[in-house]
Order: sequence, then structure tokens, then C-alpha cells
Amino acid sequence: MSLLTIRLRQLLLSLGLLLLSTFSTATTIEQMRFEQVVDTAALIFQGEVLAVESRQTGPRSISTYVQFRVDEVIKGSYAGDAIELSFLGGRVGNLQMTVSEMQVPEVGETGIYFVHSLNDSQVHPLVGWTQGHYLIKGESSAAQVTTADGQSVTALEAGNQSPLIILPHEGTARGVQVQGLNGNALPMTPGAFKARIRDIARDSSGGTP
Repeated sequence: MSLLTIRLRQLLLSLGLLLLSTFSTATTIEQMRFEQVVDTAALIFQGEVLAVESRQTGPRSISTYVQFRVDEVIKGSYAGDAIELSFLGGRVGNLQMTVSEMQVPEVGETGIYFVHSLNDSQVHPLVGWTQGHYLIKGESSAAQVTTADGQSVTALEAGNQSPLIILPHEGTARGVQVQGLNGNALPMTPGAFKARIRDIARDSSGGTP
């Protein structure tokens, strides 16, 4: 077994994933409750994807680097106006490294991103993979928040005690209600979504703003 395979396996196992091969891996992602996603994130911000670039980081290793403009910090401390996050895998020339179920943010998208850590390297830098990745669709008064796969979010319910599951591709956190599952509820605006995040963060910290 190569040193690269050992290191990749250690990284993936630390996130509760199952590594099947070095260059093409299958993953299982455990569903989190939405308040866990909020609590786990070191940084939550609203921003726009400015650039995406894959780089070879070793003889047989590739990561994809995504640069975001930071428009608003919702939780955490971050003074910069831009941030770069790395996602394991990508393509450089004829060399390709694939992690199945990996959804990398796309250039031009605007969203709300839950960053796991500002210090430690992760296979996927967002909490719970797609569970920490939300998009903002539309402009001004028509803007709404959707999940990473485009479903309109209608409510965020903390304290949901339903059994957790192993998520399918592009799954979302427990407590995130989407249109079609919540009657005729209207999609959440970015302002309402961010206010709910702040409420959950305040409750989990014992009322400290």
C-alpha cells in the first residue's frame, strides 16, 4: 500500500467516509441535524464564487481550489474580503482524481457556506458536504435560498429528533424543510435564512450574541 493511499484513507476515515480506491472513491455521508451544522462550522458566510482551479498537490494528488468573495460573515470571525477553500480531487491535464458525491461550487454562484475549519485541511471543506452548501437564487425581493441541488428552503427546524440516515447524493441536513414537503410554505429569503442561523448559534452558545 502506497503512502498516498494510507494518507487518503486516514483523511476520509476521519470524516466518517469509506475509501474504496485512491483515484475513484465512493463516500457515505451521515446526515446531521441543522443545528449541528451551525454549531460545527467555524465560519458561516454569504458570498460569490469568483474562480475554480484544480492543482496538482503531489505526484498523484490533486485538489480543486475555490475562491470566494466574502460579502457577509454570519458566524465566526473573518476579516478578509475573499477566502480560498480546497476540495479533494480534480483534473490537471491528463491526470484526474475523483471523489464520488463531491459537489464543488461553481463560478458565478452566490450562496451561504458553512466552513468546517479555517486551519485544518479537509477532504470537503464544507460541514457535512452538501449539508453546509446553500444557494441564493434570484435578486432583490425575489431572492430565495435553495439547497445545493436547487430545492427551495421553506424552514429551518432546530431540535428535530427524527432518526438520522446515510444521505444520498446531494442530501441535506435534518430540519431543513423544502418546498413540496412543507405544503404551500413560501421559500425563505436570504435575510430570514441568516436570521435563523444566528438564532440557532445564539441559543447554542447560551444566549451570547
